[in-house]
Amino acid sequence: MSRLPLYLMTAAAPLRPLWPHYLVLFVTSRCNARCRMCFNWPALEKAGEGDLTLEELQEIAGHWPGLIQLTLSGGEPFLRDDLVEVAAAFVERSGVRQLTIPTNGILTERIAAAAEEILRRFPGLPCNLYLSLDAIGEEHDRIRQVPGAYAAVKKTFARLQALRRQFPNLSLGVTTVLMAENQDRITAILEQLAREFPCERYQVELARGKTREPGSGQVDLARYEEAARWLREQAPAGLRARLAGRMRETLIRTVSEKRMVIPCLAGRQLVVVEADGTVRPCEILHTLGAPGLAPEGLLDPALGNLRQAGYRIAEILDSPRAGQIRDFIARRRCHCSYECALYASLVFSPRRWLSILISY
Repeated sequence: MSRLPLYLMTAAAPLRPLWPHYLVLFVTSRCNARCRMCFNWPALEKAGEGDLTLEELQEIAGHWPGLIQLTLSGGEPFLRDDLVEVAAAFVERSGVRQLTIPTNGILTERIAAAAEEILRRFPGLPCNLYLSLDAIGEEHDRIRQVPGAYAAVKKTFARLQALRRQFPNLSLGVTTVLMAENQDRITAILEQLAREFPCERYQVELARGKTREPGSGQVDLARYEEAARWLREQAPAGLRARLAGRMRETLIRTVSEKRMVIPCLAGRQLVVVEADGTVRPCEILHTLGAPGLAPEGLLDPALGNLRQAGYRIAEILDSPRAGQIRDFIARRRCHCSYECALYASLVFSPRRWLSILISY
């Protein structure tokens, strides 16, 4: 598997505008942290009850050809004993060209063992592992509400660095969530993280949705702009960094202008599948109450459920309900700071690609 098919498939993706080439899959509703800024905390109260089985996920993968980007999330994805087989199902049956796994980094041995097995089985598959770090030392532990979390992430990072030297298809990154608790020190935090966790890329995400601690999501956009400047200065040269930079610029405009700056492809080129098989256009719409959907008879903006659809994503995408929700997103021009949706809306738009390539 070479990198060429990744770019060819990405360039061809707009030819199927209503087919999700980007899947964010919540592989479990279990988590070993209780992060103050978590938007997904109501689902995590299920603690794994009703999660899709490996056999069900394999069935789903078999009906999802042409998948380019797969992000395995949760919960904490490495709590699944069969995470390697889940990844393998989508690589082998869906043709995934790039795999991303975000993790809180606490389960050092499990993370290192699973990552090594994936890398060995699929040596040509670009794999991105992102470690979540929101502050330094005990402050990070308080945000994640796990004593010793920061020290555990340091151990995990050291193990993954060793793998990085052995497997060139592994890329390491650090993700920091910008929230009320860390926004006043964000640049200092990023600088220290860069010293302690030297890796390929760093990213900052805005706390989103209805956070576990209601005040955590109250962030000054100026602090995000500050973080974006730091990221731009630290970013290596390359098209990928330019894409990330354009995404952040789009996010800032979207939040400050309170409007859809570029057409949102959530529910089209990107979908989110929750641990119980519920398919959503994105992570955010249902957490915001989806104002305006209720009069249209849609109390919950879920596209459908894969269990009820015989594990066939096409059946859900072709349903009148899915069309109604996609039309709602386009017509009401909803807007949010969901980075994955913004990124997909850039990557899978020929017009946006042309603009980025020219600037690059």
